[in-house]
Amino acid sequence: MVGEGGGESNEMKVELSSSMRHRGRSRGSPPLLSLSNSAFVVMVGPQRTQPVPQGHCALCPVPKLLSQCPHSAEGRAFINAELRRLGHSVPQRLPTPTSYAPPITPPRFGNGLFLPGSGHSQSSYSQLAPANSRIGAGPFLSPPLAAGSAPSPTPTPDDADNNESDSETTPSAGSKKRVRISNANNIHGHIEGAMRGKEVFAWPRTKALPAAQTKQADASKRFTRCVQDIIGRCERAATETGCWLQISAQHPFASGAFIHYSSPRLRKEGKSDIVRLTNEFQTMYSGIMAARHRESRDMYGRMVAAETMEKEAREALVASRTAEREATDRLQERENELELLKNQLTMARAAAKGK
Repeated sequence: MVGEGGGESNEMKVELSSSMRHRGRSRGSPPLLSLSNSAFVVMVGPQRTQPVPQGHCALCPVPKLLSQCPHSAEGRAFINAELRRLGHSVPQRLPTPTSYAPPITPPRFGNGLFLPGSGHSQSSYSQLAPANSRIGAGPFLSPPLAAGSAPSPTPTPDDADNNESDSETTPSAGSKKRVRISNANNIHGHIEGAMRGKEVFAWPRTKALPAAQTKQADASKRFTRCVQDIIGRCERAATETGCWLQISAQHPFASGAFIHYSSPRLRKEGKSDIVRLTNEFQTMYSGIMAARHRESRDMYGRMVAAETMEKEAREALVASRTAEREATDRLQERENELELLKNQLTMARAAAKGK
């Protein structure tokens, strides 16, 4: 689509936009083509964000009528006809652009090219061929418009929201389908212990329950991290919503007092009740831990007694086995003495018969 006619004036400049305006081209779109003695320039508008109207090209950044767009056979025929009507030579093959480079700010070329500020400030320009190429000099030199050269447009916040909502309902490549948790689809069950007044509050779990920590040190560290995160979330919720909120926690193996948090509004409007609740919780946790300690002491005493009994039984078993071995040895000695006496008696009888 590069044309440089021989013998043409250097000041000649033809715009096809004027002829297209009389042929039903949509208003507000930038000029399509510009011909000069040095180059053929296609002006590409900004990237499209609105739906493409019916009968317009979906490949052009600025939608154009299919009958005037180089992406369709009808549009290419129309462009060739306009070139012939204006007295310019027509290239043997009018290439079909497959993609567009990113919009660039047009430089200030010679008089034969479009310049910024010429009434097309919202359009960007992409030069399809170098200025020194001629139609008859050889094959058409296509621009560097290979697929992948144009970066994908940055998603807007609306696009990000749409992508996020789609990911919850449709599976993506290489990932599992996101499941929306609800009371009707509670794949992890309900939270146990959640109450609303005196009634059980059915609240579905958003995640599966983790495995219990088997080591005391790991459980204590995990408790500290979880409670710190929970209290931080409670403070943000209380500050944002202005709610009454109170939470307390204690670990069975903790050595200090229990941890608790009260929202600013609750501390302001129920100060005396907060003090009373704190004392009651302290009494409850202290009693539970004391009972646990007593139970631990009782269990330890029973364990020590059982170990003592086991030790005594083991010692008695060893003593009985020792006595059994000693009795077996004495019995063996008696049997040996008896056998010796029997042999002596047999020899004495044989000697008596020989006399």
